[in-house]
Amino acid sequence: MPLKHTILPLFLTIILAACNEKNAPRTIERLDVAMTEDTMSAADSATFNAWSQIAGFKGEPAEYAGRTAPFEALVISSISSLDSVEMVLGHALADHPELQLIGIVSPYNQAVVTDSDGRVFIALNHYLGSGSQAYAGFPEYIRRRKVLQRMPIDVVMAVIAAESEPQFSETTTLLNRLLYQGAMLNQTLKALPDGTTEAALLGMTDEEYQWCKENEARIWNTVVERKWLFSTDSEISDRLLRPAPASTLLTPEAPGQTLLYSALKIAQAYEKNTGNTATLSPEYYNNNSTLTKSEYAPAHATH
Repeated sequence: MPLKHTILPLFLTIILAACNEKNAPRTIERLDVAMTEDTMSAADSATFNAWSQIAGFKGEPAEYAGRTAPFEALVISSISSLDSVEMVLGHALADHPELQLIGIVSPYNQAVVTDSDGRVFIALNHYLGSGSQAYAGFPEYIRRRKVLQRMPIDVVMAVIAAESEPQFSETTTLLNRLLYQGAMLNQTLKALPDGTTEAALLGMTDEEYQWCKENEARIWNTVVERKWLFSTDSEISDRLLRPAPASTLLTPEAPGQTLLYSALKIAQAYEKNTGNTATLSPEYYNNNSTLTKSEYAPAHATH
């Protein structure tokens, strides 16, 4: 069923919250549509040239439109309007009036890409709805993110990431990555309208989020007891933090990216206990004392 018929009640709540903030909607300019027209404006041509450099495409707009036509057809049939998303983004990006939001069709895996000139390219074909035929071969944990409701989260996170790229090295630990991810998630949640759930932010189902909540101390104990916190093994970090059907390194029943729940809770605990903001600065996430200052201690944890 096309996504335009399945807007969730929770998303409507978020939209209403955004409207109540009285921020003007942020228009997503449809470069994907402009490329299918006989002529393009000078502004659209300049935007296409910027996207071409990012995508490594050297042809003309018409050629690009031809190559991505199957994706564009799915966008047109699945997304009738971006009004709801634009309302949410009007709230979330109120502090970023300089940004230009651009809808495109992209054959690449990354859903949102920014450039140094304030453009935010949003691949609309990544938000066709979890039941879209375009994602028929994708696992469920990926399909659930392919919905219009996910777009504001992805956009805000991409904008924040572009402003604060992590300063990691071969000595970066799992803790450093957790602190960075937690601050990122926390800032994203703050930017989005009231009604955005932590489960949605983390890309989890309500059931998965509840599992993380009920097993928070167990999760943390496992990480501490196995001495992973200060491990510089990137394979361990990748297996625990990258999207996956499950976090089997922790326990078979743990949802994928379970540790992102802990990361968010550390950032929230830091702000509560210090009165300071969990920032995306090296002084915060590359500092082992940050965890101590947060006093993060899930009930019955043994660290």
